[in-house]
Amino acid sequence: MPRKSNKPENENAAGKVKQPLSVPDKAEWGGFINIRLSDEQKEDFFSWYAENPVGAGAMLDDLLGAGAKVTLAFDAQNGCFIASVTGALLTDSPGVRFVSTSRASTMTEVIALTVWKHFLLVRGDYGNYRPRDNNFMSWG
Repeated sequence: MPRKSNKPENENAAGKVKQPLSVPDKAEWGGFINIRLSDEQKEDFFSWYAENPVGAGAMLDDLLGAGAKVTLAFDAQNGCFIASVTGALLTDSPGVRFVSTSRASTMTEVIALTVWKHFLLVRGDYGNYRPRDNNFMSWG
């Protein structure tokens, strides 16, 4: 049987890569974070998206490199794509697993919306959007 490593779980074998959003497989469950955008925030997103139609891919690379788990799915019932980001999303709760979702009509748009929310709206800390209820919209 292999022995346990003394290295932190969020470092690679060389000990050089730190993944701040990574959580251990058995991390405590914190809940779902559902960010509801105001009309002004929606306008901000669409302006950014029009100016950065291909920038979302590189930002997704950065999000994944930071240790977040990102999944994509199609919600046939609501006719939208869903992107879920899982990881240590609250800086005041390190090591606790949270999930934030985004919804949009195309896969490209939902990826862009997801990275826009993470890097530009919440700046990597979802603390102002702690879970409150379980109602979901078909865009946002």
